[in-house]
Amino acid sequence: MTVKPVSAPELTTAPGAVELAALGKRYGDAAAVDDVTLSFASGSFVAILGPSGCGKSTLLGMIGGFVPPDTGDIRIGGRSVVAMPPERRPTAMVFQTLALFPHLSTAGNIAFGMRGRGLSRAQVRARTAELLELVQLPEFGKRRISQLSGGQRQRVAIARALAVEPAVLLLDEPLSALDAQMRRSMQLELRAIQQRTGTTFVYVTHDQHEAMSMADRIVIMRSGRVEQHGSPQEIYTRPETPFVAGFLGDANVVSGDSDLAAVLRRLVPADCWAVRPEHVQLVDPGDPRAQVSGTVARATFYGQTVRYEVTAGLPDPLVVVRPGDEPVRADGERVGLVLDAERITGLPGAS
Repeated sequence: MTVKPVSAPELTTAPGAVELAALGKRYGDAAAVDDVTLSFASGSFVAILGPSGCGKSTLLGMIGGFVPPDTGDIRIGGRSVVAMPPERRPTAMVFQTLALFPHLSTAGNIAFGMRGRGLSRAQVRARTAELLELVQLPEFGKRRISQLSGGQRQRVAIARALAVEPAVLLLDEPLSALDAQMRRSMQLELRAIQQRTGTTFVYVTHDQHEAMSMADRIVIMRSGRVEQHGSPQEIYTRPETPFVAGFLGDANVVSGDSDLAAVLRRLVPADCWAVRPEHVQLVDPGDPRAQVSGTVARATFYGQTVRYEVTAGLPDPLVVVRPGDEPVRADGERVGLVLDAERITGLPGAS
């Protein structure tokens, strides 16, 4: 199928602005990406989040030119790039495997993409030194890739991608191979690098905590389509579907008939509700504030917080998270539940 650019009269022309219009990709009868229309502001950090097979990596590949779309248009800086090969697009990509060259030094890897672009040797050396400083590896330029730690290799891959000064940097789960502690450290470093360079980052991940800790905008995908997009706070506090409520952060999704559902229906007229665990207060059963009662099935102390599973007439226990400095309720203890209408989100029917 021939891809035809879609007209868009009010395009953002800032270099790192990305616009996707009615983008689609099929593999046989399956739609990997289905009619996706989105825009990302220049200089933003966008996380594309979703379960395996939802189409997020395919979408990233189409922006980078590695996957040809069947329908729709891709514009970067107001210019259609849908017919451009990857090397001509104002993008660079950091792959999950990193794809570093083991026979080259750290500096050689970073300089690789700059060669053949008309830069003098002095310019390449200066830019390489600048990038080594940016990723905090100024003393590692002569080291082989095999002599670097996992986190250091990640930084080399990012520096190599930034060396060609892309308007948009695409990252496909680049931290997935790291241990938990190194992953958290690299999340902070990636965000700091993005803020220092002002480059648009489009980051694919299946890790909700990773997305929320780094991105200023999150896109949640499901079955090839965009389920919801917005700031992390918007999506967390006001999910639009049961899927989003359950996927980004912990949420109690309540529907059907029960004493709790009746209380929720009075507070927020709807057929389904999302209640975050930290938005439920536990009180004694006789407390006049209690709107419904339940029984603590399990209490788990984590230091700063206590996680409760409370049976309250639902198919699954209600999850409640309270500050760790509150008195801990015992397993089997009867409790009252207090819910705040302003913290409850009404949803369409569960799906």
